[in-house]
Amino acid sequence: MTNWNKLLLMLDYTLGFFDDKATSKVTKRGQTYDNKTNEHVIYLEYRVRVRNGAPTQPREADTKVKEMSLLKQLLLALNRSKSGSS
Repeated sequence: MTNWNKLLLMLDYTLGFFDDKATSKVTKRGQTYDNKTNEHVIYLEYRVRVRNGAPTQPREADTKVKEMSLLKQLLLALNRSKSGSS
Protein backbone atom coordinates (compact mmCIF):
# COMPACT_ATOMS: atom_id res chain seq x y z
CA MET A 1 0.00 0.00 0.00
CA THR A 2 1.50 3.31 -1.06
CA ASN A 3 1.56 6.39 1.16
CA TRP A 4 -1.00 8.03 -1.15
CA ASN A 5 -3.36 5.07 -0.64
CA LYS A 6 -2.87 5.33 3.13
CA LEU A 7 -3.68 9.03 2.98
CA LEU A 8 -6.78 8.29 0.91
CA LEU A 9 -7.91 5.66 3.41
CA MET A 10 -7.43 8.08 6.32
CA LEU A 11 -9.37 10.80 4.51
CA ASP A 12 -12.21 8.35 3.80
CA TYR A 13 -12.39 7.39 7.49
CA THR A 14 -11.84 10.88 8.89
CA LEU A 15 -14.40 12.60 6.70
CA GLY A 16 -16.98 9.87 7.12
CA PHE A 17 -17.16 8.40 3.63
CA PHE A 18 -15.63 4.97 4.21
CA ASP A 19 -18.89 3.04 4.65
CA ASP A 20 -20.91 4.55 1.81
CA LYS A 21 -18.36 5.65 -0.80
CA ALA A 22 -18.39 4.34 -4.34
CA THR A 23 -15.03 5.87 -5.28
CA SER A 24 -12.60 8.39 -3.85
CA LYS A 25 -9.33 9.95 -4.90
CA VAL A 26 -6.77 12.42 -3.64
CA THR A 27 -4.64 14.54 -5.96
CA LYS A 28 -1.78 16.91 -5.31
CA ARG A 29 -2.87 20.18 -6.96
CA GLY A 30 0.11 22.34 -6.16
CA GLN A 31 3.00 23.15 -3.91
CA THR A 32 4.63 26.38 -2.89
CA TYR A 33 6.84 27.77 -0.15
CA ASP A 34 5.73 30.48 2.28
CA ASN A 35 8.80 32.64 2.90
CA LYS A 36 7.06 34.55 5.67
CA THR A 37 6.51 31.46 7.84
CA ASN A 38 9.23 29.23 6.32
CA GLU A 39 6.68 26.49 5.59
CA HIS A 40 5.95 24.30 2.62
CA VAL A 41 2.33 24.64 1.49
CA ILE A 42 0.83 21.71 -0.39
CA TYR A 43 -2.63 21.86 -1.95
CA LEU A 44 -4.55 18.59 -2.07
CA GLU A 45 -7.88 17.83 -3.66
CA TYR A 46 -10.04 15.04 -2.21
CA ARG A 47 -13.01 13.82 -4.25
CA VAL A 48 -15.53 11.22 -3.24
CA ARG A 49 -18.59 9.73 -4.89
CA VAL A 50 -21.11 8.15 -2.53
CA ARG A 51 -23.33 5.23 -3.49
CA ASN A 52 -26.67 7.00 -3.14
CA GLY A 53 -25.39 10.25 -4.67
CA ALA A 54 -26.73 12.37 -1.80
CA PRO A 55 -24.70 14.44 0.65
CA THR A 56 -23.88 12.60 3.88
CA GLN A 57 -25.13 13.62 7.30
CA PRO A 58 -22.80 15.30 9.79
CA ARG A 59 -20.75 12.80 11.75
CA GLU A 60 -21.47 11.84 15.34
CA ALA A 61 -19.07 12.83 18.13
CA ASP A 62 -18.28 9.21 19.11
CA THR A 63 -16.80 8.53 15.68
CA LYS A 64 -14.03 11.02 16.47
CA VAL A 65 -12.72 8.60 19.12
CA LYS A 66 -12.74 5.76 16.58
CA GLU A 67 -10.95 7.98 14.05
CA MET A 68 -8.22 8.90 16.50
CA SER A 69 -7.75 5.24 17.44
CA LEU A 70 -7.45 4.28 13.78
CA LEU A 71 -5.02 7.13 13.12
CA LYS A 72 -2.87 6.07 16.09
CA GLN A 73 -2.80 2.49 14.81
CA LEU A 74 -1.75 3.64 11.35
CA LEU A 75 0.98 5.91 12.72
CA LEU A 76 2.31 3.11 14.94
CA ALA A 77 2.38 0.75 11.96
CA LEU A 78 4.22 3.35 9.86
CA ASN A 79 6.76 3.93 12.64
CA ARG A 80 7.30 0.18 13.02
CA SER A 81 7.85 -0.22 9.29
CA LYS A 82 10.34 2.68 9.25
CA SER A 83 12.33 1.32 12.19
CA GLY A 84 12.30 -2.19 10.73
CA SER A 85 13.59 -1.08 7.34
CA SER A 86 16.43 1.07 8.70
